[in-house]
Amino acid sequence: MSADPVEIFRQEAADLLEALEQALLDLERRPGDRDLVNTAFRALHTIKGSGAMFGFDDLAGFAHEFETVFDRVRRGESHASPALIAVALNAQSFLRTQIETPDEASPAIGDGIRRVLRRPLKVLGYDTQRFAANWKNYHENPRDSFHANILHTFYGTFGLSRQAQESAMILDDHGRHVYFYTKVGTDRASADYAETAATLRSHNPDFRLEDTRLLKWVDEFGDGVNMQILTLYPSFVLHQVCNSIAVRQLVPRSPTSSDLHWTYLGFADEPAGMTDTRLFQTNLVGSAGLVSMEDTAVCEMVRRGTAGSGEGEASFMEMGGKDLTSGGSTKLSEKALRNFWNTYRVQMGL
Repeated sequence: MSADPVEIFRQEAADLLEALEQALLDLERRPGDRDLVNTAFRALHTIKGSGAMFGFDDLAGFAHEFETVFDRVRRGESHASPALIAVALNAQSFLRTQIETPDEASPAIGDGIRRVLRRPLKVLGYDTQRFAANWKNYHENPRDSFHANILHTFYGTFGLSRQAQESAMILDDHGRHVYFYTKVGTDRASADYAETAATLRSHNPDFRLEDTRLLKWVDEFGDGVNMQILTLYPSFVLHQVCNSIAVRQLVPRSPTSSDLHWTYLGFADEPAGMTDTRLFQTNLVGSAGLVSMEDTAVCEMVRRGTAGSGEGEASFMEMGGKDLTSGGSTKLSEKALRNFWNTYRVQMGL
């Protein structure tokens, strides 16, 4: 009885992914080692070709984009920066998921990625943000869709993101990956919202901006979405906030410390004016931005606030049910948070 060729491909691809992961880890220590760059490129090139041959079309397409990045490094047009390696390690994990359990690589989440990363990209800059909290404290943040309208003054006060606007949550079938979107200017007036907003610190009509350029954006994708936050389990975030596009890679350093590597992106064919707009908007949602600083500050506050809680001393506020499916698909649901912790517990055998 002949062996299943698809299973043979999976076995060979697993070996290639191991070689790719080791090359990436070694590149963190020796970023100028051309042999390691070539090893990573060859592994991706083989996975791409074999994947297409055996019907893994989505895998082949993803591997092609991944391979293109390392081809640029190989030709000296880019370099193996820490941020690039962090992205590559996340991409390697995603390739593994597509090979081992292709049904878990949700098409809906792929749609969210393709919506933003739709054309050839250019890197506008890198930086790293270190904060004193466990990585899981931060990973809750982009999955906690309702916190933005409570915490971030810029979103509520200036209307960049409000619960009264058209929005939704898209969660993959297995609860690992999720994205949220909001459409600015679609506010639905209601007495309930007006009453609630009046009590929120983040909604302050007395605030004004001397320079309103921070609030201006161009609907470059033509769908009215000014904000999309997408997270891939366990440690990858892609954001489009107005015209700012960036990826964040979450790297644990210890149980109480983490690094967040930011890579700011634009499109290779965009005019200089759009690049300037994207860079300007990092003042809002970059690592030191007026919004993003609040996120890591809250993570540190949560860590300090829960550190002394003993068994039976902790409590929580339940929103929208206890199981993995309740809560609907709105930004007022905690379904994405419950699914994150379920995935973590299953993988850790807890």
